[in-house]
Amino acid sequence: MRETSKTIVFVAAALAMTGLALVTWRANRPQVLSDFGSLGQPFFEGFESNKQATSLEVVAVDDKGSRRRFQVRKQGNLWTIPSHYDYPAEAADRLTKTATSVIGLRREALAGRNAAEHERFGVVDPNAAGAADPEAIGKRLVLKDAAGNTLADFILGKEAVTQENDEDRASFERDRTEKFYYVRRSDENLTYKVRLDLNLSTKFADWIDPLLLQIEANQLVKLGIDDYQLKEEAADTFGTVKTLSKISGKPSTLSRKGGFDPWTLEGIDSEKFELNAVKANEIARTLGELKIVGVRPKFQWNGQQLITPELELVMPAGLQNGTPEFEQFQQAVLTLQDELGSRGFQFAKKGEQLTLVSEAGEFIAGTEDGVAYTLHFGKPVEGDEEAIEIGGGNQANDSAKPKAPDKPEPNDGEKPAEPAQAEKDGKKSESIAEPSGKNRYLMIRVAFDPLLLGEKPAPPVEPTKPEQPEGYVPGPEAKPAAEGEAAAPPADVVDSRDPKFIEYDAQLKAWEQARTEYEMQKSQHEMQLKEFEERTKAAENRVAELNDRFGSWYYVVSAENLAGLLVKRSELEQPKPKPEGALPDRPNIDFNEAEVPSAPPVLEPAGDGGQDAPATGNPPKATEPEEKQGGGDPEPAGNAAGSGPPAPASADSLELVPRSPGGQAGGDGKGGR
Repeated sequence: MRETSKTIVFVAAALAMTGLALVTWRANRPQVLSDFGSLGQPFFEGFESNKQATSLEVVAVDDKGSRRRFQVRKQGNLWTIPSHYDYPAEAADRLTKTATSVIGLRREALAGRNAAEHERFGVVDPNAAGAADPEAIGKRLVLKDAAGNTLADFILGKEAVTQENDEDRASFERDRTEKFYYVRRSDENLTYKVRLDLNLSTKFADWIDPLLLQIEANQLVKLGIDDYQLKEEAADTFGTVKTLSKISGKPSTLSRKGGFDPWTLEGIDSEKFELNAVKANEIARTLGELKIVGVRPKFQWNGQQLITPELELVMPAGLQNGTPEFEQFQQAVLTLQDELGSRGFQFAKKGEQLTLVSEAGEFIAGTEDGVAYTLHFGKPVEGDEEAIEIGGGNQANDSAKPKAPDKPEPNDGEKPAEPAQAEKDGKKSESIAEPSGKNRYLMIRVAFDPLLLGEKPAPPVEPTKPEQPEGYVPGPEAKPAAEGEAAAPPADVVDSRDPKFIEYDAQLKAWEQARTEYEMQKSQHEMQLKEFEERTKAAENRVAELNDRFGSWYYVVSAENLAGLLVKRSELEQPKPKPEGALPDRPNIDFNEAEVPSAPPVLEPAGDGGQDAPATGNPPKATEPEEKQGGGDPEPAGNAAGSGPPAPASADSLELVPRSPGGQAGGDGKGGR
């Protein structure tokens, strides 16, 4: 029993020591960090295909601390930008790349565990309340599906700097184009360092096709600059009826046969001037680079636009004068006129026709594809980025017209400043066009111009078969030809027929040759005509497509682009260089007549005009030109500081469409262009 007792004691002691060791080990073992258990796992497990995403939102803070929110959502098969009046998001590759980058986003390396480290990594939520250093605030991206479920919601921070001893150094050595960023889910404090190729932008131009016209400079074969200006006169006490004066400038038309041929300037005095080819090519290049910097939707009434894509004012069918619907339509036309006026456009009547006029003139660009773009330049647009892109924001005075108190505001909420009051004594006011060094409103009309395609292929003329003379007798029969030789009449046979029969044979032979050429030309013409018709159809389709794109919008284009378009004719003409070896111009030397000895008088016969010749040889004194009385060519308005507008060379009198609700606003609904 003693040995058994000892065994039991030893076993119990061993068990006790084992238990004590186990307790000690458990008490002193390293703690397993659950944070590292998620390494290598995706941030968003349910997001597996970019087709799931139907909305995207980016929130960021600019360097001034202002929050910028940018949204893109899918409506049917079209991605639009809700924050910019549902303008189409044309940068489909950016949308796809953004969604694809998020799908593959994995937790690669843990960088921080608590909120106190968020500023250091630049992952502070831009939606969080309280001021923070803009450098510490990240960009938040939220992707949702059609049901509104969140697919991804994370904050992109600063780019991660890799140290020499960093375990990820090898990744950089393999591909130095890869970048690492600090990223955290918006519902977590953990910050990770991940490999990512993603550019989250809140700039409108980054989500659309910023090139407005979508043409290449070498497609252009016609450029037309109509630099007219508008002057306005009040016609009655209430200002409901006004008269516009359209002051003609010096229009210029440039043309060329093909995209790589030299430009020619219509009406240039070729003896004194030549075209500034550098400036002409600069205009063409600027049109290809014309960029959108902002948009505004055109006013709609009952979901219908009152301006067609061709910029004509129309009245919906079925409206009867005197009905409530007609009165509502009249009020809608007044709202439309206010909106047009605030952006620098007017519908004016010239005779019985309506025409759209613009405060800063028009520009025509024609392509070799048969598409003609008419650009109408309106008022300047100034302010911060938001004010330029969508209106509102920190908006500067754009000299737009005030809205009548009983009229609805334009649908972008802009509140233009008061214009200068027209003079009451009947004198013309200052020109309402402004300098070109600002962003401006722009309206675009697109039309098919068959002349730009070149002349339509003309069919070949079918040769007329000669008429066989009466009593015709065939000529001598030709000898049968040996193999490989041509048949020929006998050498010893003389054709003694009537000369008119011989002439007929010659004419018939020429007709047969012409007929063969005609059949070839006919086949060639059919191919050319088919190609011309295909180009015509393509141009018509392109015009419809572009009018659908442009028809709903006022655009804002950049001052940088406009500086290359709003040019004067004097910038296109330059003096021709003098021929090599020509004598220089005689210098204009001032002298004192008292120091020059008098020359003996020279008697000359009177001129044709009956004027006596000078009695002395002294040079006649130059006389000052008489003041022009009105109709001379004026300098552009605003050239002389402190002076009023010069008298116009020509001015079209245009009457603004009456704005009185009691009148027939919009006329008969037939618009002219």
